[in-house]
This record gives sequence, structure tokens and C-alpha cells, in this order.
Amino acid sequence: MAERAPIQPTTHELARLHPRLPGSHEQLLRQRLRATSLLGEYSAGLLAVIGPCAMTDAEEIIQSESERLALASTKNPNLMALYRAPIWKPRTRKEDWHGLETTNPELAYRIMVQRSHATANMAVEIGTDPRHLSRYGDHTTLAWKGGRNHEEPALTEALALYDPTLPVAIKNGLDGDITPALADIETIESLRSGIGARAILLFRGGLNATTPGTWEEQYLLAHEATNGRLLVDWAHGGEQAHDPNGAFGKSVEGQIACMEHTIEIAERTGKAPAGIFAEASSAISPTDPVMPFDEALEGALALAKIKQSVTV
Repeated sequence: MAERAPIQPTTHELARLHPRLPGSHEQLLRQRLRATSLLGEYSAGLLAVIGPCAMTDAEEIIQSESERLALASTKNPNLMALYRAPIWKPRTRKEDWHGLETTNPELAYRIMVQRSHATANMAVEIGTDPRHLSRYGDHTTLAWKGGRNHEEPALTEALALYDPTLPVAIKNGLDGDITPALADIETIESLRSGIGARAILLFRGGLNATTPGTWEEQYLLAHEATNGRLLVDWAHGGEQAHDPNGAFGKSVEGQIACMEHTIEIAERTGKAPAGIFAEASSAISPTDPVMPFDEALEGALALAKIKQSVTV
């Protein structure tokens, strides 16, 4: 059983403490519409989701990094950069820290509201606790279902029905098989009946891709299966497959190598993804290793430039 957030304060109480500002919802809808357009089959742009493994209490860093991504999105019309801000993270071990939602839910909510008002570029993993959608959905530009929740049909249905304007990414399971994730995507699009934002595959790699060579094979298969409508996770299975020691472990070096490999594949084959995910921040990560924020943003800009050249 995944760790649940403290019952108090309730979402209603939090909303009274931190109300939505006039005009903020319209700004959020415009951002969601832009993200949705970038996730289409024939988009020449790139969606980049960059930020820490899980949201911490580093408010100044969150503000600075999310604003830098918003500025990059303004300066580069072929790039939309969102801030990766999981307020809750599923963990293999119950005793591990599950994110700011479990230790300081008021702060997690306040940060989400403030960033939604200021930049409307927050991307959030939604867990099996039904409060995650009701509490954070209205402040989220893109939501995703994590690899550890790939066997949760109720979560898939909730993501589909909560708000059809909310773009949704479905990450494949830890074994690397993308088939259940593709089934989830089909379910979401069926429930939405072609109205609103579509769902997209978040390719993380996995146990069927433990080396750079096998990872590339699985990536190209996923690219073909989705007609290029997929996001590539440079962390997790991607970084493990690119572990410089060949031990299938997590490391900063592995994530950077996965980034470089994705860029190289796009240059060599023209098969660029619709977007990327990177665990990157200048904040200290209490969980998984994170790559330097500047390096992740530079990699996303480089890939966006390549994608534009091979798509146009």
C-alpha cells in the first residue's frame, strides 16, 4: 500500500488559504493547448519536462528554475519547457520519503498554486490517492501516470475523466513492455471520445533494455508503434541502460549519456521524440540522482533544434 498524505489540511481548506487568482485558469488552458499541439504526430516542436525527482521545500530554486523554463519557452518557439514537480512519488520501499505531499502538504499546495499563477508550467505525477487529482489537477499543465502504477485501471480512468483539457502521459512499467501503457492511452482517448487533449506514451525503458544498444532498439520500436508520439525519460530505465559501469544503476552520468544518445539517434535517423523528461535541478535530491539543470535545458534545446530540422 502506497503511503498516503496526511488527512489534514483538506483540499477545501487549502483552496481557501491559497485561492486561484482571476485569469489564472485561462492562462493554464492556453498552456495546456500549446502542450497538446506539441504532442501531435506532425509537430516540429519539442515538449521538455525538466525538474527534480520529487518536489522539495526548496522554494527559491523551484521559482528560479520554473521561471527559467518559462523564459526558454518564450525565446524558443519550437520548445515548450515544463517544470517537473512530483508532489508525491511511489517508492519500492515504504520507508522511503514519498515527497512533499506526505510531509508538508500545505507547502506543496502553496508552491503549486503560486507556480501555476506565475508560469503555468507545472507537470505532476498523479498517484493512486484520489486526492492527488482533486488537489493538484487544476494547477497542472501536464499530468503523468508513473511506471509503478501501470496496473492501476482506476487511475487511468480518473485521469481520462477528470478534465479533458489536461494532457496525460502514460509511463510504461519497469519491465520495459509498452503494451499496457498503449492500452491505457487507448482507454483514455476512448473515454474522452476524441474531445480535448490526447494521451501519450512516456517511454522509460526497463528490464528489456539494459544496455545502450538494446535501449535504442526498444526506443525505435516504441517510436514506430506511436508514430513518434512519445516522450523519452532520460532518467530511470534510460539512465540505467546507459550506466557507465554497465551495472544497470542510476547515476548522473547515465542520465547524461541517455540524453546524448537520444540526440544522436535523432540526428542519425531523424526519429526524434515528441518530448523528453529529465530529472535535473540545482536543489539537493533526497532520492534519485539528478543531472545539472543547465545541461538538461541545453540538451532539450539541442534536440528541439534537430527535431525542427528533420520535421520541416
